Amino acid sequence: MSGVIAARHVLIGDAALIALVPATSIGAGALPLHTPLPAISLESVTRLDRQVLGNFDFVHVAEHVQVTVLAETYDDQVAVQSAIRSAIRNGRFPTVAGLDKVTVHNPTTGPDFMNAEATIYMGTQDLRVTFSEPR
Repeated sequence: MSGVIAARHVLIGDAALIALVPATSIGAGALPLHTPLPAISLESVTRLDRQVLGNFDFVHVAEHVQVTVLAETYDDQVAVQSAIRSAIRNGRFPTVAGLDKVTVHNPTTGPDFMNAEATIYMGTQDLRVTFSEPR
């Protein structure tokens, strides 16, 4: 879950992205019903704790975070995804309270899909977040 917090920290700190999606519409996990669109949901997919040899007070973590964009139009979805990639490129080494040595990378863009019943266009961006946290 710390990877989600770090990724959200980078996203809400980017003025260009916030101009498209308010910080209140960028959240962890399932977003509340009737969240204004466009919106962004962040979810942890996998987490690997790397045990370091020795008696250290921290553990290195690599977490895969999925960022899902929800929008009213496909063009809005694509614009937000582009802004997310830019935000990650500009904020790769954020300072996040409680974490050390944080890096955020955007290795791949996932598939586009749509909730036809709700007329919501969706697309995903995969992030790789690494950091050290206390044991």
